[in-house]
Amino acid sequence: MKGSIKVIGSGFGRTGTFSLKQALEKLGFGPCYHMAEVSKHPEHANFWFNTEKESGDFEEFLKGYQSAVDWPSTYYWKELADTFPEAKVIHTIRDFDSWYESALSTIFKSITKNDLHLSPEVHFHSMAGKLVLEKTFDNRFMDREFVKQQFASHNEAVLDSIPSDRLLIFNIKEGWEPLCRFLNVNIPAEDFPKTNTRASFIKKAGLEL
Repeated sequence: MKGSIKVIGSGFGRTGTFSLKQALEKLGFGPCYHMAEVSKHPEHANFWFNTEKESGDFEEFLKGYQSAVDWPSTYYWKELADTFPEAKVIHTIRDFDSWYESALSTIFKSITKNDLHLSPEVHFHSMAGKLVLEKTFDNRFMDREFVKQQFASHNEAVLDSIPSDRLLIFNIKEGWEPLCRFLNVNIPAEDFPKTNTRASFIKKAGLEL
């Protein structure tokens, strides 16, 4: 297989991507790249902030990772699918209204909060703002209908671009069975991870009112 990435997550953040990260790592597809990796390695923000879709050296940057889900990598889902043609694609889905309310009170609020931190954190939020708010939602995240259209268009683009035998449309409420069947691995005895809830995100990011 070309490169190291075996699984690509194409779903937006707040569709269960952190639970999927933990599930993939339990199934042997770790380490899994996720926005949490940028928090642990602030210098990574420079790569994502400065990378254009047509010029990213994703194979070199993601060397050592076996999977990648969530922003920032999900913004480049198509480029990653082309760079790693043998990797499987998991598209996490969620009801739009539920997703939007969650994203509004977590991702959007975290990126735009006024209490900016020191340089690495500032750059982290600048990167997230550029890829999530500007590039994905045209700085119109408060326009619910526009975001709904973008949400639906993204889902359609993935379904239209990735062959069905390479793609799993996955709601994390379905648990281990469809994921393990798709990846051809055994189902673990433990419960499917349920992490990074809205309440825990808000608490960890210090977003309480």
